Amino acid sequence: MTISDRRGQIKMAIARVPALDRTVRRLQRADAIAHLKLRWQSLEEQLTAVLAGKAQSGAQKSVISDRLGLLLYQCNICGRQNERAVTDLQREGSSCVRCGSSVRCRGVVHALSTALFNRSISIPDFPSRPDIVGCGLTDWEGYAGPLAQKLSYRNTFYHTEPFLDITNVPTSDAESLDFLISSDVFEHVRPPVRSAFENSRKLLKPTGVFILTVPYGLQPETIEHFPNLHNFQVVGDGDERRLVNDTSEGTSETFSNLVFHGGAGSTLEMRVFSKDNLLSDLREAGFSRVTICSDPCFEHGIFWWSPWSLPIIARP
Repeated sequence: MTISDRRGQIKMAIARVPALDRTVRRLQRADAIAHLKLRWQSLEEQLTAVLAGKAQSGAQKSVISDRLGLLLYQCNICGRQNERAVTDLQREGSSCVRCGSSVRCRGVVHALSTALFNRSISIPDFPSRPDIVGCGLTDWEGYAGPLAQKLSYRNTFYHTEPFLDITNVPTSDAESLDFLISSDVFEHVRPPVRSAFENSRKLLKPTGVFILTVPYGLQPETIEHFPNLHNFQVVGDGDERRLVNDTSEGTSETFSNLVFHGGAGSTLEMRVFSKDNLLSDLREAGFSRVTICSDPCFEHGIFWWSPWSLPIIARP
């Protein structure tokens, strides 16, 4: 089969995917719709480049499966080869048949690998580097365990050992890390979130790197759900849960329609970052070099359908 034939197959597969129409109908913003259409165009162009062998240096190694519309890629966490529809590559949700990793988790490892080794490699292919010291903030165990086998890495938690409260870091821990990972944690930190960014910088060596993901949008400002949070508790059950807060000025507040990540009663969402405010928060905390990882990595099954909530590499 010729490259022209395969390109025709790609076009047919993309045209037939009903998920595009459903996604476009869900998106109300004109810029989001335009972006989604561009991503489809980008997808076709990049996959065609892979097939034709015309991708630039560092080209994706994955290929189109003989089964129409499927992508072959290696999970960069467990090393398993996968064959999935491109529409399965969503930020959340499992898209590896062995470890169950999501695009977000593989995106974290991609960002870390790029930052540490200047190339995207799978954790099984990481060099053994006990001299590289790192820490995770409630990282997914699927990549936390493998990272600990390759690097001097430890996963930490807010409510159980080993403890680390990113809003209250001991001075003795300053400049102790080569890398810090925080994936979808900072949206749950009680306000003001500024201390979490400042302490992340505090933990890193001058040459260290911060790998960050948070849900963020394109709205002008970060949306703080509870800006005056002080002395609070969550009461009620299920969808009837409410947050009752006594502010530092003595005013009582009650909030309903709470958003929990991981199900009702799990981890309370404190804010929705805006992209602009998020980048400003990083700069003000002392991160002078910030890169948003928006490019796909088909080799490892990483593709971003939206221009928000992307992995970030931040350096002092």
